[in-house]
Amino acid sequence: MKKKSLLFLTAIFLFFSSCGDSVEDMVGDYNGAFTEGHLEFQKEESEDETLSPGDEGFSASNMLYDEYYVWENATLNLSGPPNCRSWNWVVTDPKEINADGNEKVVWIQTVDLSSERNAVGSQRFVIYIPDSGLKVGRTYRLTLTVKGLDGSEYKDSCAIVVYQHIYNW
Repeated sequence: MKKKSLLFLTAIFLFFSSCGDSVEDMVGDYNGAFTEGHLEFQKEESEDETLSPGDEGFSASNMLYDEYYVWENATLNLSGPPNCRSWNWVVTDPKEINADGNEKVVWIQTVDLSSERNAVGSQRFVIYIPDSGLKVGRTYRLTLTVKGLDGSEYKDSCAIVVYQHIYNW
């Protein structure tokens, strides 16, 4: 019995003495494995600013990425360039062609600040996939057309891929 209690006390002593780090040290060591050497901080004056149509360096082809992957029960949130007169977001299905030869329009969202009805608007595109009519396993085309303050029109498009999320709980 003495041997068991001595062994038990020795095990407890070794356990507590091996944990010499504080909780903060352990958390810092853990987080350091993910951030060490991978973060690059920029000075405030070198941060990129969002360009508007008409700004030097603005390119319509950079308004959207080439592809966006969105889960079937999620929301896709995008933002167009600021300082525009209007933003027109159109989602079409390239696999479904209308009688006039154009892709079937699935979703339209337009904000036109030149209209007195829409005195306040947003450059944001928000689509909740379950309510949108977009189907899992399909690739759609999103076209953004903006009108700059000078009246010039800019257009860019991308693919939206809707996928089924596989739960791993």
